[in-house]
Amino acid sequence: MLQKRIKVDTAHITLGMFVAQLDRSWLETPFIERGFVVAQSDQIGLLRKFCNYVYIDVERSALPEKDILSAHQQSAAVRDPFSETFIVQRRALRVDRSVRGFFKFLRRLNPVGRG
Repeated sequence: MLQKRIKVDTAHITLGMFVAQLDRSWLETPFIERGFVVAQSDQIGLLRKFCNYVYIDVERSALPEKDILSAHQQSAAVRDPFSETFIVQRRALRVDRSVRGFFKFLRRLNPVGRG
């Protein structure tokens, strides 16, 4: 039997979902078991603290598949504008540094007043 796993943002995790895989190594988290049913709200808090998304095993979850698919669709629809803005700003800073470095290089090749 083939496992059906669905990627879900940790903001949409609910009790009864079976977390089959994380977005990072299990060793980087406080979870002892590799794969578990979310049975307590504390587990949801830890998942949100350590992960951005997880993979839910539909077959092993206590929830109907439609509820898990709904959480998946909500995850796909929601984007974090702060993180996207942060990424764009970091790229802009890299470009700015590159351009400044290039102009410093050009000035060393042909200093003003020596030409």
